[in-house]
Amino acid sequence: MEAGQYCSFTVHADGTVSACGKGSYGRLGLGDSANQPLPRRVSLDPPCRAVASSKGSDGHTLAVATDGRVYSWGDGDYGKLGHGNTVTQKYPRRVDGPLAGKTVTTVSAGYRHSACVTADGRLYTWGEGEHGRLGHGDNNSRNVPTLVSELSAVGQVDCGSAHTLAVSADGRTVWSFGSGDNGRLGHGDLARQFRPKVIEAFSGLTVVKVAAGNQCSLALTSQAAPGEEAGPLRLWSWGGGVCLGQGSPDVACLRPALVEVLAELRVTDVSLGDSHCLALTQDHEVFAWGNNSMGQCGLGHTNTPVWRPRKVLGLEEVAVRQVSAGTSHSCAWTAPPRDRQAYALSRPYCVSLDETTLGLMHSLLERYCTGLESDRPPLPFGSQQLHLQFLQALLGLLRTHLSLAIRSGLDAGVTGGQARSLRTLLFRLIDTSLPSCLQTAVLEALKIGAPLLLPPLRERMEILHSLLPQGPDCASRLSDGQELQLSMILTSLEEHTQVAALLGYGPAHGTAADPAVALLLMKTLLRNVGFDTERRLVSVERSAPGEAAAEAPTDHSPHLCALLMSLQSHLLAFCYTASCNVDSAEYKSSLGLLQSHLSLLFPLAREAATHALAVLALRPSLTTPVREVLLLSSCGAMLSKVVHALLLLPVSLICSLLGHLTALLPSIDGLVRLTTEQLADPAEQWQWLSDAEQACALLVGRCVGGLLAGPPPLPEEAETARWLASPLLARGMEADGELIGVRLSDLLTCLTRDGQLTAEVSLTRLNRLLDTVAWWSDAQRLGLAAAVGFDKQEYVYEELYEYGVSEGLEPAPDELPRQAELVCRLLLVTLLKHTGCDAATVQQARRGDMDMIYETVYRVRHELLGQFTAESASPRTGRKRHRTRTVTDSDEDERSAEQPRFPAVCTSVARACLFLCLAVVGPGKLDPDALRDQCAEVLKFVCHDWANRRLSYEQFVAGCFGLSAVSAEPPRSRVRFYTDDVATSGCALRQRIHTVLADIYRLLVAGLFRHQDRGAATCAVLPEVRYRLELLGPLAAASMRFLQVLAIIAGVYAESLPASTCDEITELLRRQLARLLDACSRPELESDVITTLCDVGQQPAAGSEDTPQQGAAAKHARAAATSASESTLDSVTASSNGEDSELVTSADESESADQPPDAAGKGSSRPPVWQSRRLTSTARAAESSLGDLLVFVRHVASTASVRRRMTSHAWTGLLLRICGQVPEPGTRRIQALRPRLLALQLLGTVLPSLDTKEDRAYAAQLASELFHQLSDSLWVIPRAVARLVAARRERDLRRRLLRLSSPEWSVEADAAENSVPVHEAGFDSDRCLYCTVENGQTLVHSQGGKGYGLGTTGIKSGCYQWKFLIVRETRGNEGTCVGVARVPIRDYSHRTTSDMWLYRAYSGNVYHGGELASSLPSFTQGDYITCVLDMDSRSLSFGKNGDEPRVAFEDIDAAELFPCVMFYSTNPGEKVKMTDMQLRGSPRDLLAGEPLCAPAAAVLLEAHVALIRTLHSTPAWTEHVNKCLLRRLSRIKELMPTADKDGDSPDTTLHPDSPRDVVWLGET
Repeated sequence: MEAGQYCSFTVHADGTVSACGKGSYGRLGLGDSANQPLPRRVSLDPPCRAVASSKGSDGHTLAVATDGRVYSWGDGDYGKLGHGNTVTQKYPRRVDGPLAGKTVTTVSAGYRHSACVTADGRLYTWGEGEHGRLGHGDNNSRNVPTLVSELSAVGQVDCGSAHTLAVSADGRTVWSFGSGDNGRLGHGDLARQFRPKVIEAFSGLTVVKVAAGNQCSLALTSQAAPGEEAGPLRLWSWGGGVCLGQGSPDVACLRPALVEVLAELRVTDVSLGDSHCLALTQDHEVFAWGNNSMGQCGLGHTNTPVWRPRKVLGLEEVAVRQVSAGTSHSCAWTAPPRDRQAYALSRPYCVSLDETTLGLMHSLLERYCTGLESDRPPLPFGSQQLHLQFLQALLGLLRTHLSLAIRSGLDAGVTGGQARSLRTLLFRLIDTSLPSCLQTAVLEALKIGAPLLLPPLRERMEILHSLLPQGPDCASRLSDGQELQLSMILTSLEEHTQVAALLGYGPAHGTAADPAVALLLMKTLLRNVGFDTERRLVSVERSAPGEAAAEAPTDHSPHLCALLMSLQSHLLAFCYTASCNVDSAEYKSSLGLLQSHLSLLFPLAREAATHALAVLALRPSLTTPVREVLLLSSCGAMLSKVVHALLLLPVSLICSLLGHLTALLPSIDGLVRLTTEQLADPAEQWQWLSDAEQACALLVGRCVGGLLAGPPPLPEEAETARWLASPLLARGMEADGELIGVRLSDLLTCLTRDGQLTAEVSLTRLNRLLDTVAWWSDAQRLGLAAAVGFDKQEYVYEELYEYGVSEGLEPAPDELPRQAELVCRLLLVTLLKHTGCDAATVQQARRGDMDMIYETVYRVRHELLGQFTAESASPRTGRKRHRTRTVTDSDEDERSAEQPRFPAVCTSVARACLFLCLAVVGPGKLDPDALRDQCAEVLKFVCHDWANRRLSYEQFVAGCFGLSAVSAEPPRSRVRFYTDDVATSGCALRQRIHTVLADIYRLLVAGLFRHQDRGAATCAVLPEVRYRLELLGPLAAASMRFLQVLAIIAGVYAESLPASTCDEITELLRRQLARLLDACSRPELESDVITTLCDVGQQPAAGSEDTPQQGAAAKHARAAATSASESTLDSVTASSNGEDSELVTSADESESADQPPDAAGKGSSRPPVWQSRRLTSTARAAESSLGDLLVFVRHVASTASVRRRMTSHAWTGLLLRICGQVPEPGTRRIQALRPRLLALQLLGTVLPSLDTKEDRAYAAQLASELFHQLSDSLWVIPRAVARLVAARRERDLRRRLLRLSSPEWSVEADAAENSVPVHEAGFDSDRCLYCTVENGQTLVHSQGGKGYGLGTTGIKSGCYQWKFLIVRETRGNEGTCVGVARVPIRDYSHRTTSDMWLYRAYSGNVYHGGELASSLPSFTQGDYITCVLDMDSRSLSFGKNGDEPRVAFEDIDAAELFPCVMFYSTNPGEKVKMTDMQLRGSPRDLLAGEPLCAPAAAVLLEAHVALIRTLHSTPAWTEHVNKCLLRRLSRIKELMPTADKDGDSPDTTLHPDSPRDVVWLGET
């Protein structure tokens, strides 16, 4: 791994590279600059050997492939990528040039330069050359790799921020060059070195690694002289800064100095980041020191800096073998290093750890290990003694090399192909008659080198299977070498990693695990355990009294049992953890393997127990040897662990083993009885067997219980099953059931009249009844009485209504009946009881907990409101409902069917609430964690199936059809009851909803047919809808939605519905279009109409000073920035009479808007600025709604019958008005292109259906009007554009002058029209330190010292603007900073923090990670600071008292920021208020039919031409279009040439009535 600048790279075993972290400048090599939270593979074709990434600057990365080629990517400044330019590379690109054809072994990425070493020992550098860091003798930069000619035989290189270190291949020489600041070059001075210079301090030492950092350097050396026994490596440091590790901030080392803290530790590796360092010891311990502001030292805190090496926490049990330090993070991993030799334990006489060395040793052993029995030794040895000494030394050398490789963390790959031959040779030598000294040397070599010499896992299993006996009579004596090999294999397999690999749960060293092989191994082990148990019991039985049983020469039973138990444990653990995913292939495979094994284990355990029982029955004195044999058998600890683990598994797994368990129980029971009743052994020595018997009995009981099948549940049980399982009723009843029934009946009688809930209740009678409820407290009686008495002074009801108003959920007082209000109050009492809230708890509970309860109440409230609105909206015609029942139904049933459902629903919910309040015990106290579930249980109980079945009227039209009108501002109430639930519900529920909607469609269609009876012109519902559309408010909006639903039905069933019904529906749609068109033309007169048609009917916020009409207009003005925007030529419109007075009017309005407030309000007849903007925004909202309705009408006009109805004079005239907008004097034109284009498209759909034969004159008039509009688009608009541009330039100049002369005006005048206010902006009391919050928007510095406060609004994207008003400050001793911050805040000191971006009051300085060079004007009490945070450009700007904001911070690196105020003084009392937060220039979605980037004239021209072409291609319209063309061509006849130069031009006289000309034009 490689830790870089805010990123990490991983080189995998197969050579692939993955990257994650910060992606700016393409440093990850993934093709973009996006951040990556998870590792992603880098597109690097050749396998990679190593990666180096810079720790500073803007981030670049180098990689070395296995073929020795170098690749680079990331920031290309200074030419540090080596491609001959300074271009940023976002994908890996090969570095050619001087490196073409060379094999590179090592690379290093510095801050602004790079370096590499080739296989022939030459050093190449490139990048920025300042300070001589490239080593070429100058300051020049190089953008291609350049040879450092003065160096040769280089082994490694490391680049720092402004200097470079290089080490010779033998480690005896170290060079440094570059900047000498802080003495980082190690030459005893601060001078720069433009050429490599030897560091004399390392003379006589072997340097194994160097590291160059930001301000210092490190080196890891071997302190032993050549030929001496090596000790631990030592770490040296020189330079300055926190990474020296010398324990003091005042130390600066001009020459290398030993890091004393690590002098006695066996350091094996070191890594230097930007400002912290990591060291790894041979004991796998990691030490860290340096900057710890981000916790990069891993010490459990962020106290910084750390001056001495400290042990990293959390890695105590991890065998760390490599480390890497990045800019502000660290990496540690357990894989052994592949790209360097093990230098931690270098020893004398060790050559190199590779296949060649081991192959040479094998050849020598193979050649000279023969002839030891002969008196004449082989040449060149002169005596037998020399021969033995050579072999002993050779085996010792082999042992030393193997030991060094293992202790350095190398794997079996270091032996190459020599492992098998060496292993075979050494085991063969064990079986030969070697002298004892050689036998000992061979044994030591095998034991030490076993991890490297043993074969892969699968081959070990095959060898084990071949060495173990396959039957009781197949046992044969193994040789000494085979015994040793068997023992080593068994020992190696007992490791958990090996067992997991055997079963396929872990890495299998490149070989996929085979369940069949694992099952064969377990069978072999189990059989051998059984054979060994039988042999031991027979030996105990035949032994004489007082004589020990005979033992086998080599006993492998403990190893066999341990391996088998480990396999069982892994199998059982996997089956338990994976039981939730029973369909997975791994679970099925493991389950089959476990069942097959247990089917063999239980019979063997029964045989062992039966044999032991027989032996003890004959010879009770043999209890101790029998117990010892059983403990190592299949009936001992192995069985006990298995049966206890099976208790945790599902019953379905155990049922298949029921036969084996029942056969096993009698044998174990007899043995337990014998040992506890007849034998003299202490009972605790056989306790394990008794526990195993109990576990077996429990397993049998579970199996039998799982197999039992009782009678099916009764209907009553099935009906109440979910309530009996509900925790709501689990606490029991308050009193006797009969008494509860009497009291409940009395209360219902008091609250109902004629069986229905009533709000007119006698409180005196209610109080008398409540006094009879003996088990209630006084507080409970008062609570219910207040609910029924509608006492709004009660605290909880005040909170409830405040919550409804704040969330926009509280309906108008006359909209919700008093019955439903009573139901909601009863539900609130019920929720308070069954969530553990009493009167004291309500006032002390967190607002979030109470909001959950209030939300549940309002959910039922809206359900009741929807039900009431739906029933109130249906007309009362007096007709009987359509009935499908037989004539034998009783009149009572008919009357109940006619009865409205709303009173019945209220009565049902009230009855359920009273039952829960009166009869069911509630929790003792409030549990916030269970609050949501408790509210859900209460809601399900009181609503029964009604809450799941019914869909309210408003939810139906808004959520199902998506026909909600455009709102003037984002809705304040959260849509949480229908659309969210449908989106997150399961497939079955969504299918059910679709079925219900289809039924509703059919019912609506049937209703339209049914009401067309005998001469009725229109259905009864349409006049009602038309009447309600004339009203204002929510009822009109709902009626509009219902009309849209009817229009969809009319479009689908137009051919089947009566003509009068379709005519009425289309006429209603036309009227709505006409009203919206009037609203666009006269916004000052039609604002209420726009509110009705565009808004959902929300009431103005409490405390608003505007009138209802002004409030509606203001809401639309705020929404205009979000949902509607003017086109590129927003004020340019076309008119058929060619006048452009509208542009003059627009320019005049701009002049009026540019006047200061006093000038606009005094002596001027023009409307003030706020009113002009309000009317403009109101008109835009109407234009947007007009476009939405046109899109809908276009869908409705999909059938031929509807299109024919839309060809009427009224329809086509209305659409032409929208397209051309011929205004009356004093009216306003449509400025948005979208509705005009949609109207043209709708005309293209409708006009081909016009019968031109019956209405020939009207068709000619329509064609002529279209050509008039075409000419306007071609000639009028371009002339108007020039005037508009001039007017806008003049307006901009005036605004600039006014900004200079009237700062107080500029703040209001410059407020962007497209800004959306953030109403709930303020300070978050939960994110304040030593501060308090007043009125949500004012932060007050309190006692305790330095403090800060964060805003409630987290900013992740977009551009936000707000103001900080300095309410109170100490002049001359200001202690306030304003700005932004990210969370969590680890350091809140303005001079050092990297979590805040601050602007200081006293000096005007700005701070982030220290004081920055730029500064702004100072501010104090009475000033206000405008903050502009642009998350898209990553910048923060400040402006004082209305001045233009200046950029203070750029490249802000944070995902989410909060407005922040920090008080750094110790004097409390400062106050800062945050106001006027708004989202500036909010982006909008491009609506259907709206052009993206096109001039208005071109767009309208092309739309008219397309419409005329469509009509011309229709045979009925071709004649009319041709006549219009001929008429216009005739008018410009004088401008056309009459003959060519030769005079043979045909006669081009045009006449409108000429058939020939018509045909000619048609063909043309």
